[in-house]
Amino acid sequence: MSKFAKHSNQHRGFSLIELLVASLIGVFVMAGAIKVYSSNKTTYQLQEAMSEAQKNGRFILNRLTSRIQGSGYSGFYSSYSDGVESALNTPTSEMWNIAQPVKGYDNVSATTTIAGITGFYADNDVILVKTMVDPVDLESNVASDELIVAATTNYTISDILVVADHEQASIFQIDSADTTTVAGQTAVTLSSGATTSPGNSKALDNSYSTNAVVGKLESIMYYMKSGNNGRPALYEAKLVTADGETAAMNEKEIIANVEGFQISYGVDTSGDDAINSYETAASIESNSQWPNVKSIGISLLLSSSNANITPENNSYSFDADAFTFEKDTIPASGADKRIRRVFNTYVALKNL
Repeated sequence: MSKFAKHSNQHRGFSLIELLVASLIGVFVMAGAIKVYSSNKTTYQLQEAMSEAQKNGRFILNRLTSRIQGSGYSGFYSSYSDGVESALNTPTSEMWNIAQPVKGYDNVSATTTIAGITGFYADNDVILVKTMVDPVDLESNVASDELIVAATTNYTISDILVVADHEQASIFQIDSADTTTVAGQTAVTLSSGATTSPGNSKALDNSYSTNAVVGKLESIMYYMKSGNNGRPALYEAKLVTADGETAAMNEKEIIANVEGFQISYGVDTSGDDAINSYETAASIESNSQWPNVKSIGISLLLSSSNANITPENNSYSFDADAFTFEKDTIPASGADKRIRRVFNTYVALKNL
């Protein structure tokens, strides 16, 4: 054999069969890598979606529990439902009728208006709670239109205040807060001629001494509307002072992808502080049972933001008898593959 032949055999390339085998092995390796990657990605997305729903659910329940639990705080007064003197114009407005510290609305429509808010996500519930916050001792009640409180209260014009002692309670809107009269004190006044809204129709008939407390009225409402991402969301509206004169509800989205919000009300009909039954807001309203509500039941349905997580489409519906959301045997029209989680809790009303 010549030197040239020996040299050529030592440097020959792969045969066609060898290349095909190598390519086939590469295909199998690549397919396996893609399968592992896809499986890991699916697992990650599933875990992320479950974590998202769980985290949002815990956040909402904690927020609702803390706000609802504190409703109806009245300082020394036994209960707002026993009667409250209101100096306000339109005293029965949902926003500041503190004689009803808890009020609910069943399966509202999109066109319903409650406390100035409309555009609700239809067929879900609304709950509005009211209480006194940041209470301070009353220094003196020098006149029917003037109360003296500590200067650190930082009250501003159009704030709505509640004053209460052991026997009575009153609610009014500030039209002046003067910190210059006495050092360390604020003179809070109200009059029927001020330009604040809702404004006052009169001075206070009730008279208070230093065994009373004064605090701001806090009104908070929870409900569903279409969120910033175009999907249903849970909203919170709070009573705030607008433009230095008008008290109105200011709303904000707190959690997206809330698909259901239902409320039930535990009623003590026997006067022994034990819940006899849980009823809908409509039932409570028709039977005038709001003063006897002692507990709130909450059922929430949350979903993931990613709409392609589960293998099959799924949907949930509310079971009124069981008071919870349950998975549909046959997915509803428009169902998708989001992860969905149900959260239920009951909240005792400490102050009612």
